Amino acid sequence: MVKAWHVHKTQIDWWFCATGKIKAVLYDTRQESPTYKEINEYILGDTPNNIVLKIPAGIAHGMKVLEGPCHFVYATSKIYSQDEEGRIPYTDSTIGYDWIQGIPITNTKIT
Repeated sequence: MVKAWHVHKTQIDWWFCATGKIKAVLYDTRQESPTYKEINEYILGDTPNNIVLKIPAGIAHGMKVLEGPCHFVYATSKIYSQDEEGRIPYTDSTIGYDWIQGIPITNTKIT
């Protein structure tokens, strides 16, 4: 399952995947930011280095469940307001992110 893209004007989100595994993807929509238009990917959940992911305002974000069942917890800095949030289609060509791809494979030296 993919749920993307979602962006907030001023709200901050914190995400935690207690069980299962998700890929969280962030895209910087803030034109004044030095990381404008950059994409970052994070694996959350059943990993040795599980993290709480802080998502600042103006960062479009989405997730893909990699392994389930997934128990996902999030907190926000504000009470829900429809005026606060925006949606971008997961297929948005400006972002150009491929949600079909798997977890990246890194070269590891075996000793």
